[in-house]
Amino acid sequence: MPPSQAKRIAEGLHCSLAEALSILADDTKIDRGEKLFELSQEQKAVEKKMRTADRKPTVYNFKSRQKVAKPDKSALMQTIGKALADEVIKNWTVVNDEREATFEFNNVKYKIVLSCPRK
Repeated sequence: MPPSQAKRIAEGLHCSLAEALSILADDTKIDRGEKLFELSQEQKAVEKKMRTADRKPTVYNFKSRQKVAKPDKSALMQTIGKALADEVIKNWTVVNDEREATFEFNNVKYKIVLSCPRK
């Protein structure tokens, strides 16, 4: 045991250096699981209570929100599809009514993703 630790214990507990070394030796034995003395039933109950955390179980709220329909986005997606269909694209397919569409241009497949940033 480091002498500085024994000295600090002796000063903190106002005891001699020999008593501090004895306390450190007993602490080491207790940390290793050795029982130096028996506890009464009340002391055992208090010890058990101190070892366990006293907390409420976490309650999670898994309610899913209802998606708000945005008719403007689906109308905009249809307008983009009609405008591009009149030109040179092929296979206009709306994957998600308000968000995503795919099409082909010069035999290359493309995807448009429509997003509306939050304010």
